[in-house]
Amino acid sequence: MVVRVLKCHGMERDAYTELEEDKARLVGLFESGIERLARAQERYEEFSHELEELTAAKFSAEIKKTYTEKVRMLYAHMAATLSAPNWQSPSFWHTKSSQAGREEGTISASQNDYKRDMHMQEKEYVQKFVKEYVDHPLRLAPFAYATSSGMSAVTTVLTHLQNKVGIGDTVLAGKSSYFQNKWLLQKLFGTRVRYVDEFDTDGIIRLAKELRPPLVFLDSLCGAESLPMPNLPVLIPVLSKILSNTSTFVLDNTGLGPMYQPLRDLPWNPLGMHVVVVESLLKFHQFGMDRVGGGIIWTPSIVENGLFEARMHMGTIIPDASVSALPEPNRALQEARLMRIGHNAHMLATLLDSFVREHVTVVEKVVHPGLPHYEGYSWTRTMLFQGPFITLRFCEGKRTVSHYDAFVSRVQKIGKEKKVDIIGGTSFGFDTTRLYVTARYATDLTEPFVRIALGTETVDELHALADVFIQAL
Repeated sequence: MVVRVLKCHGMERDAYTELEEDKARLVGLFESGIERLARAQERYEEFSHELEELTAAKFSAEIKKTYTEKVRMLYAHMAATLSAPNWQSPSFWHTKSSQAGREEGTISASQNDYKRDMHMQEKEYVQKFVKEYVDHPLRLAPFAYATSSGMSAVTTVLTHLQNKVGIGDTVLAGKSSYFQNKWLLQKLFGTRVRYVDEFDTDGIIRLAKELRPPLVFLDSLCGAESLPMPNLPVLIPVLSKILSNTSTFVLDNTGLGPMYQPLRDLPWNPLGMHVVVVESLLKFHQFGMDRVGGGIIWTPSIVENGLFEARMHMGTIIPDASVSALPEPNRALQEARLMRIGHNAHMLATLLDSFVREHVTVVEKVVHPGLPHYEGYSWTRTMLFQGPFITLRFCEGKRTVSHYDAFVSRVQKIGKEKKVDIIGGTSFGFDTTRLYVTARYATDLTEPFVRIALGTETVDELHALADVFIQAL
C-alpha cells in the first residue's frame, strides 16, 4: 500500500542517498564543533578520534543515532570548556589578578562588563545568524538580539511595544497563535486584542484598513490543530502600504525558520509599518540537539528603536555558556536538514490521508499544508517547506484528551513491537519523529490536539513509521 501511494504521488526516494546526506551533516557538525573545541585545547584528541571513526564508518541508521548523541556530548563539553574561565561580571582593569578569563583586554566599563546586559559571545553569534539565515536584499544587515528562550524573545518585544498601544487602540492577533503567545497578549493588552482568522487574508486586510492597529501579531506556522499558515507574501506588502511607521508587525517565525524570509516580501518603505521577527533557537537551529534554551529577535536596521535596551532592562539575554553550546549558523546544512523534515512530513501526511480516506478510523482528517484539502492550499502548495508537522483531527465524539492518549498508547505499543523508533515528547526539529498531545491543559486559550513532529528519517524508516501509525488508526 505504501509503495503504491508513493508512486502515485511521485514520492519515491533513495535511502542510501539520504543516509549519505545524514553522514555529511553529522561530519559538518563534528568538524565545526571540534574546530571550536580545539581552541580550548580540551578533549580534542578524543573527539577528533570519534570524528575519524564517523568519517570512515559505513553509515547506517543506528550509527546515525550513536554519533548524533556524541555530537550532543561534544557541544556540551565545548560549551563548558569555552565558558569555564569567564566571568559574568568580568573585570576591565586590575592591579594584580584579572577576573576576565579569556576576555582579558576586551572588556570596557559600563559597556560589556555585565553579561546580563550584553556579552561578546551573543554579539558574535547574532552577527553570524543574520549573515547565514536572514536575507535582506537592498538593505543594511538587520539588528539582532539573542534571548534566553523563544518566549523571552516574544515577551521582550511585546513588553517593549506595550506603551505604543493606546487605550482606544486595537491589537490584531492570529486566533491560532501559539497559546503562550496568546496568554501574553491577553495579559498585556486585555480586551484590546482582536483575533483574526489566519486563513482569511481579505478579512485581515479589511480590519487593518478599518482599525489601523499599532500592533499586528501573527505566527508564520501556527501551533493549532488546523495548522494555519497566513498568506504572508500577500499580507506583508499590503499591510506595509496600509499601516504607517507608527505600527509594528510582529512575526513569530519559529515554525518555518530560515525557510521563510519575510524581508523578501517587505517593500522598501521608510514610512511603512515596522517589522520585528522572533524565533526560538531551541528548535531548528540546534540541528536536533536540544541542548540549551534560546531565542532571537531581529528587525531591519531602520526599526531597532529600543529593543536592545528592552532586553537589557528585562534581563532576557541568552547566557554566554548557552551561546557556546549552539552550533554555528550554517545555511547549507540547515536547509538540507529542513527539506528532509519537510519532505518526511508531506510524505507521511499523504500516506495517512490516503488511508483515512479509504478506511473507517478514529481520525476524521489528516492536516498538513501540502494536502489538497488544506484550507490555505492555494498559497501553500508551491512552498518548498510546508513545516515539520502533521495534526490529526479525530472524529466527532472522540475529540477528548482521553481518546488522544489512547491513540498515543497504541502507537507506543505498536512501535515497540515493530522496533520502530518514535518519541513521546514535546517540541520539534529532532532527528526522530515525536508524537504529542499538545496544549493538554491550555483549554482556555486553545483546543488540545494530536501533533506529529517529523524527524530526519530515511525513506525506509519513514515507511516503517507509516505502518505503525496506520495500524494504530
